Amino acid sequence: MKIITSSMHGMLDYLMVLFLWASPTMFVIPEDVAGYVYALGFVHLLLTATTNYTSGIFRFISFKVHGYIELAIGAGLVILSLTYFKYDERDKPFFLGLGIAILIIFIFSDYSDEKRLFKAARLRGSKTTA
Repeated sequence: MKIITSSMHGMLDYLMVLFLWASPTMFVIPEDVAGYVYALGFVHLLLTATTNYTSGIFRFISFKVHGYIELAIGAGLVILSLTYFKYDERDKPFFLGLGIAILIIFIFSDYSDEKRLFKAARLRGSKTTA
């Protein structure tokens, strides 16, 4: 069941960016790993701003491609948490939880919503009043 629309997904994306930028302070993440978290937040902001959906600013990456990129990032974070951060007791649960959260958002997002949204906008724009 796809319960997250593209506009809801956009809001979640911007909230994720804020969460990523606040996380090193909130969770006392070591400085070397905090750099990765800040970079991930910046990459997520770029992805969100360049996606072709209601929350996008530049809109040249399709919403479906956005979803596949998030799937790869979520799966990558889960794999990293179980391999690279395997013995780090502070970073492992953070990256595992973040990866799972991104995968849950991917699973419940309606990536076909983009077509309906822009088709409705085109129909509204093409109607002329006499």
